[in-house]
Amino acid sequence: MGAAAFSSEVLFLWRTGGVSPKGRWSPSGLLTPALLVLFLRCASLLSDSYVIYEGNVVTFLLFTLSVYVPLRLNWDGLLVPLPPPDTQKPPRLLPTALPSSVVRRQATILLVWLGVLVGSLYLSLSFHNCREEQGTCQPSPFLSPLSRVQNSQLRNLHYVLSVGSLALWGYLLHRWLRHYGNLNCTSLTVFSACFLVPLACVCLGLHWAVSATPEDTFRNLSELIGLAQVFLPRATFGLLGLGLLLLWVDPMTVFLKSKTPLNSRGTSLPPPKYRASTGISPQAELHHLIPQLYQRIRHSLEDGGTESGETDSRPAVEAYGLGTVYSAPLVLLCGLLGLVLLLLHPEGMALAFLLLLLEAGAMLHIHACSANLSSLHKHSNGFSVPWAPVVSWSLAAAQFFHATGHLPTFPSIQWGAAFVGFPQGHTGTVLPASLVTLNTFSSHIIFAVGCPLLLFWPLVCEVRGTRSTRLAGEEESEDAVMEMRLRESPQKFSSGLLQLSARYLFVNGAQVFASVCAAAILRRHLMVWKVFAPKLMFEASGFIVGSVFVILGVAMVMRVDLSVGRLFKKLLPQNSR
Repeated sequence: MGAAAFSSEVLFLWRTGGVSPKGRWSPSGLLTPALLVLFLRCASLLSDSYVIYEGNVVTFLLFTLSVYVPLRLNWDGLLVPLPPPDTQKPPRLLPTALPSSVVRRQATILLVWLGVLVGSLYLSLSFHNCREEQGTCQPSPFLSPLSRVQNSQLRNLHYVLSVGSLALWGYLLHRWLRHYGNLNCTSLTVFSACFLVPLACVCLGLHWAVSATPEDTFRNLSELIGLAQVFLPRATFGLLGLGLLLLWVDPMTVFLKSKTPLNSRGTSLPPPKYRASTGISPQAELHHLIPQLYQRIRHSLEDGGTESGETDSRPAVEAYGLGTVYSAPLVLLCGLLGLVLLLLHPEGMALAFLLLLLEAGAMLHIHACSANLSSLHKHSNGFSVPWAPVVSWSLAAAQFFHATGHLPTFPSIQWGAAFVGFPQGHTGTVLPASLVTLNTFSSHIIFAVGCPLLLFWPLVCEVRGTRSTRLAGEEESEDAVMEMRLRESPQKFSSGLLQLSARYLFVNGAQVFASVCAAAILRRHLMVWKVFAPKLMFEASGFIVGSVFVILGVAMVMRVDLSVGRLFKKLLPQNSR
């Protein structure tokens, strides 16, 4: 399976190289630090010691590749503003550069998010489990359910941290959508974000409270507690499932505001008038005149200062949230799936999932800042995602496989996930197997679905004077149109999305192929059935699950693109009238 995946991706990249610049496929072009890190990752799978300490190895590789980004930008002189240009040269010979304030701001943002990433990597080590071969290792206390914690103060502290992490997860999701104007319309997706997500968080917090209750505390309410252990998780599943369904049915988060004609405002305001009468005091005269002047000025500002003989230059339709029309549904999809997967984990893993969210956001912002700073240094005609963020994204999925308490061993499988919402057991095997699979490969699922965000995030965080000036060829930078730039060249958008998915699957397929080689070469090793064979099975299963959810993420992007196309077809006839 790994060989087939690896061979298919190599064949795809080989055919793509036929129409690509030759410098990209030269030996110097292939020996990039990102691919060298991928090679070290694959080579580490051939050693039983590195497989046993895989969580620490992947964390170190991800840290190394993340620190490389600002170091390379600083080496290229892109983290500091360029010196003032020589005024004696002709204007056309002067190099195009970002303003100094923009460079400093982007560099500061990059370093801040790098600190967030490093902090998340360090804190995630506190949630690792221990293998049998690690004799002195102590498993994380957050892996134990709250009902098994004997100390009441420690149990209450863990519950407060879990609920706080859950609330912060929902708040960050809502805050990001509101910041980019994706919660202004009245669509099914907005209903899911504003109502279903908070209700699901409340039900999940109540479920943790009921599950953490010791059995000897409320014996008189044992029947009610048993009913709550069935109803609350099923209600959470139902709310989140409904949110996912509504997100697929209506993924648009754009608010449209039509321009009101000047003559259709209703009753027109009379011209301001006053009476210079000696019978009315000057103060009363001002009280009569000022409201009329205020109304006149307000309507004049709303009309853009146009008079009856001038043309109104305002657009016929104003759209809010159109700059993140692709990324907003994808972010909400990752948020909903994260809550579903969190429900299948112990309560203490809520903090680990919050670190996952922060780490993913940090990698996206580092990638966006790097793209903004290097946009004028390297010319690019398409929407190609470099290898470094793709490899980092795959390493993060492997890193949080361990940071959520999982190990590539069969005794470490969290079988309790099969009974969340079903404490009495199951009559079949499909549902419990699905729940255990979702629990085991939760990090692979979230990062696979969110893989297209690597393509969208540089557009979401773009600054004036980067892509707009270079692609449009204008002397002065235009306003950032963000993700609407993808609609200007649909073929480049499709090829960029396909290339990103192929690269991500190639990175994962290379790791599966390395596991196959390790199991084949070391088949006579003493640890083959304890280390290499289980690692191969987990790696192959994770590749299958990740591939399915990569397709799901791409399908969501295509679904949004179809809705955007219908919206434009609906608006264009109105604008042409």
